[in-house]
Amino acid sequence: MGAFMKYRHQFNAYVPDHPFLYHKLANVYECLGDYEKVFEDWKEMNYDRWEMMGRDVELLEEVFYEHGWLAFLQELTKLHEEAVAKGIYVTDGFFYYCYLQFGNYDKAMDNLERIYEANPRNPNLPYYSAKDTYDKMKGNPRYLELLKKMNLPIN
Repeated sequence: MGAFMKYRHQFNAYVPDHPFLYHKLANVYECLGDYEKVFEDWKEMNYDRWEMMGRDVELLEEVFYEHGWLAFLQELTKLHEEAVAKGIYVTDGFFYYCYLQFGNYDKAMDNLERIYEANPRNPNLPYYSAKDTYDKMKGNPRYLELLKKMNLPIN
């Protein structure tokens, strides 16, 4: 973690507040189980976007601090579904992540297949076969078929 923070600060000196860095740091915090830091990073990255979507950020904070990470993700997913219905773009990757966390693997696969169909050479696709995802999805035939299409290992 210390090395990551060192390089993050060095990179941040050249490209202040780059979203990629926030996202990767949030991933590190999530792997460590520090969801409060994940939430705070997400809030910092998305505050204006959440307000633009019509959601009171304080309500999202309340949901997180009173009910936890999954309840926050459920509320955020509703917010993003409403935004999509209004024509606001939300990545399929966001929905894939949330549905995977909820254990709704069919909806997760719907989004992962859309990501693949939109661009089979998407550089993020190999990450969807990482161990944590694979362990959750290895019993899903759609997931295994997609891994085969991407020439990724299935065991």
